Amino acid sequence: MMDQQVGQYSAERLALMKRVCALLFLAGAVNATIGVLITQRTDFSKRSQAVFAVILAVVGITLLLTAAKQKRILAAVTLSIVIVAAIIAIARPAGIAPLFMLWPLVFAAYFFSRRAVRALSVLMVAGLGSGIALNPGIELKVDTFIGVGSSVALMTWVVATMTAREERLRNELELLASTDPLTGLLNRRAFDPCVQTMFRAAPSATPSVSIVMFDLDHFKQFNDQHGHLVGDEALRRVADVLRRQSREGDAVSRFGGEEFVVALRGADGVAAQSYAQRVADELASGDDTRLCVSVSAGISTIEPDDIAGDLVARADAALYVAKQAGRGRAAWLDGSHFAEQVFAAST
Repeated sequence: MMDQQVGQYSAERLALMKRVCALLFLAGAVNATIGVLITQRTDFSKRSQAVFAVILAVVGITLLLTAAKQKRILAAVTLSIVIVAAIIAIARPAGIAPLFMLWPLVFAAYFFSRRAVRALSVLMVAGLGSGIALNPGIELKVDTFIGVGSSVALMTWVVATMTAREERLRNELELLASTDPLTGLLNRRAFDPCVQTMFRAAPSATPSVSIVMFDLDHFKQFNDQHGHLVGDEALRRVADVLRRQSREGDAVSRFGGEEFVVALRGADGVAAQSYAQRVADELASGDDTRLCVSVSAGISTIEPDDIAGDLVARADAALYVAKQAGRGRAAWLDGSHFAEQVFAAST
């Protein structure tokens, strides 16, 4: 529905993911270097930590210079957990090295799926436990494991929960921004990109996209007679009929007031006229006679060198012709002149 905006959001999120991951690796390289220069007391821990500092820096720079790919970033985060586990094992003293497990897990909790976070959490537990067990300088091994492990788990859960809530709110706002609150149909803001997508996807040899624009006949009088609540119910019924008569891949929208627009993918003029007739038939019948309404329709079909706006504009012009001719009919451009057809009574 909002393919372009969703794609842009995903690309921006992936780019942010890459930058943050690279910066975390570079920050890790700086911390490891500081440890070599200041805290480490044995030649072995200094040399080993220096090697890890170089690896962290190389990975960080590589991430910055290469294209953002989620699998590559996931592999880098996995590597970071292994490196932190190795640093815990060789650091003399270990200091706060075990707490560095927070970095990859909190990052994963914000950017990755719950399944990936669970897998990385298992790796973290194994790496943390192995690193602590292999470091003779850590005396309170069980206490350190429980304290660090529980802290990392708690922070990971908090970030994952907040991220899931943020994603839900974003989806809800996107839905509210793209749908009509009364009928649940697309609004114009969401409809226009759908038509543009259909245009791009239409085969160049035999393009077939049609627009049908509907307007409820004498709807002001309908509201005056039945009241606005019944009028709202009639609008919702129109929306339901349009959904039922449409196919997967079509775009159904309420443009505002009593005007509705449908973009029919893969439909030529004849198919669009048939669609308009079916909609008119269903709207004119029903158990509740109060909700039986008449509609006028304007139809347009894609032509060479068209843009999406041309198609909608011609449908709007055809709708005006249908209303001026007496309503209860469909109109379309036939050659250089408009043609019209009264909706046949359903049998």
